[in-house]
Amino acid sequence: MQRQDWYAVAALALIAVAMFLPALSTPQAFPTGYDIVRQRSYFFTVLHNSFQQTGALPLWDPYTFAGYSAIASPHEQFFFPLHLLVLLIPPDYLFFPLLLLFVFFAGVSTYALARRWLLPLPAFASALIYMLSGTLLAKIRNGVFSYFELIALLPLLFFAVERLLERPTMRRSLQVSLVAALLLTINNLQLFFYGCLALGLYVLLRMSYTKWPQVGKVVQALCLAGILSLFLAAVVLIPLFAGTSQGTIAQETDFAFQTEGSLSPQTLALFILPWAFGSPERYFGPQPWGVLYNFIGIIPLFLTLCAILYARNAVIKPLLWLGGFALLFSLGKYTPFYRLLLALPGFSFFRFPSKMMVIFVLVVALLSGFGLQQLGKMQLTAHQKKWWKIFFWTCALLAMLFVVVLIAAKSPILVHGQSLLTDRYQTEPRDRPLEQYLPLVEKVYTDILANAVILVIILIVIALVVDRWFGRKTGISFLVALLLMELVLFHSPFIKSQPREVVFGNNPVAEFLAAEPGMFRVLDTARVLPQDIAVRHGIFLLEGYNTNHLQSYTHLTNQIGGFSPKIVTRPQIITLDLDHIVDQPLLNLFNAKYVITDKTVANPDYQLRFQTLMHIRDTDQERTVFVYENLGTRERVFFVPGALYPDIPNAPLIQSAELKEYAPNSIVALSAQNTDGLLVFSEMWYPGWKAFDNGSPVALRNVAGGFRAVPLTAGSHTVTLRFMPKEYLIGKWISAIAVLIVAFLWLRFPESGVLQHARKRS
Repeated sequence: MQRQDWYAVAALALIAVAMFLPALSTPQAFPTGYDIVRQRSYFFTVLHNSFQQTGALPLWDPYTFAGYSAIASPHEQFFFPLHLLVLLIPPDYLFFPLLLLFVFFAGVSTYALARRWLLPLPAFASALIYMLSGTLLAKIRNGVFSYFELIALLPLLFFAVERLLERPTMRRSLQVSLVAALLLTINNLQLFFYGCLALGLYVLLRMSYTKWPQVGKVVQALCLAGILSLFLAAVVLIPLFAGTSQGTIAQETDFAFQTEGSLSPQTLALFILPWAFGSPERYFGPQPWGVLYNFIGIIPLFLTLCAILYARNAVIKPLLWLGGFALLFSLGKYTPFYRLLLALPGFSFFRFPSKMMVIFVLVVALLSGFGLQQLGKMQLTAHQKKWWKIFFWTCALLAMLFVVVLIAAKSPILVHGQSLLTDRYQTEPRDRPLEQYLPLVEKVYTDILANAVILVIILIVIALVVDRWFGRKTGISFLVALLLMELVLFHSPFIKSQPREVVFGNNPVAEFLAAEPGMFRVLDTARVLPQDIAVRHGIFLLEGYNTNHLQSYTHLTNQIGGFSPKIVTRPQIITLDLDHIVDQPLLNLFNAKYVITDKTVANPDYQLRFQTLMHIRDTDQERTVFVYENLGTRERVFFVPGALYPDIPNAPLIQSAELKEYAPNSIVALSAQNTDGLLVFSEMWYPGWKAFDNGSPVALRNVAGGFRAVPLTAGSHTVTLRFMPKEYLIGKWISAIAVLIVAFLWLRFPESGVLQHARKRS
């Protein structure tokens, strides 16, 4: 690295720190991204607590959905190296440092990739555009943690492959395999799949536009890297794919599900006006804000246009084709193109095709660097400069006209906005009354007006730069500074925080339930006890916030409420009405001792135990909630004497058993009885669980449609259940062997080519 490169890396680090400085300067600060709070903080808490208490990873998660295989969930992240810090350090203190680190990684990896072709300053601009893009930083506010991490590291995979294209050696092939395996451990297979698809297309385009002298070696090296990366990540992949037949996430494969989150053509307006549908706090756009927000700045669009018109480099055309493909792919259901892709293997398992926009943004960031570099060295003719001036002053005048129209037509715009909001509220009812949303219409109007004014200013500044500084270093330095100001202005508000006690504290329902004796589950139909708060109080929930759970759980919980038998990714049990339960004995079998509701209940099987007026964190409302005790609930483990009852929930004779130990991966129960029968656990059955009676292996039965039971003879028994999925053990050994193979090849082949070494030996 040259001195200028170190300066660029240091500048990227300072910018990243400056973006997070307000949050880092407050020790109690916690990010407010919805999924970070609801899902990632929950799982990291389970991970940390389990390791601290048992010294083992929680391969099974018992705290939600009556238990599910965490190692087989596409949302959990066990083996990404930085996440291992969670085992030793309380996760509350790690989130902002991790977010900062990944934003920095995004900048550095993009800079390294851009420096393959560009000078330091244009490469620095490319890094800024990507690391401060809405595509990346919106995920902090939205909270999709694995998506955020993979976006940040994806340029690193492109960088490794680009180096391999330049010189296909064994070591560079191994580097690609290590980076790909690293990304696989993030456990966002959809985005990884999209990234590999885009990367494969990029390689083909690079070779088609260049007389590539080593096509065979490149293909061989890439195939080797791909195979090794799969072996290295086997500990993640094998349990994950083995669990798809048991889980719900792969069951919804109709066209509506597959194309959910397609990039609406309307949202393309966000490339010019990021607040075209309001700021994130009051967004009224056509689709969810967090997935579809991809603002990268007005200046990058100008620089990309310059690259297309003036830059000459072998990589320009491949990038253009790749960017066009990514944009077309992201439109999903709005073009016939995506229907063709759904006929290919793999695509039908995913939704949100707009996630491919990360590739488009990376392409724009790189092309912007080419455009900026070209601006710094070319001299426009008077005719060219004239047309550029006309173009930008016309754009600026149109933007001014838009501002004038907004100001002059404020009243009818507000009336129209309120009408649209009312119609939308009637089709998509929200948690708050309509009256609380209507005042936001004027604030959205103010957002759009402010955005339009900023657009006018930026266009005027670009016009002046083109007029006065085109071809001068002063001009490109000024553009980089303006670019930084533009992205920070719009995206620094995404890094929001609140004190931890505000996020996780002050929940009287959780405090009441935590003080209740015994082990039990809670069904929250009022949605006032999020899983992230429940787990901090040691409370087990019958439902949870996760799109993947066991199909058997879905069948059973749907039966309780008489819901549709269709398997969906979000459980319907959260809408259960206690006055209209279809199968009460089955709910009892789930050990659901308490039910939280937002209305009084007349069912005599339930007794009111707690009532309070409380602030609901996730909806920012005050509401009265009730906690009812289920008087007929079963214990977490119990003995059913006699023959194997075909209907365990309605078994007439029940004997108690003692739960001696309870951990995520193991359960120990004591039972003493004078007859044969079944020891029943109100835990979901799963193939990876093994049973031992007084130390000897015994059969673990699947009873009542999805619960665990162990047949016992008369006498005293110590029954142990252990979660030992063979897929995890196989994957662990394959990954370990793959690490040894990579280490051997790394030492065996210093920098000789993949084929060259064999030729020398022969």
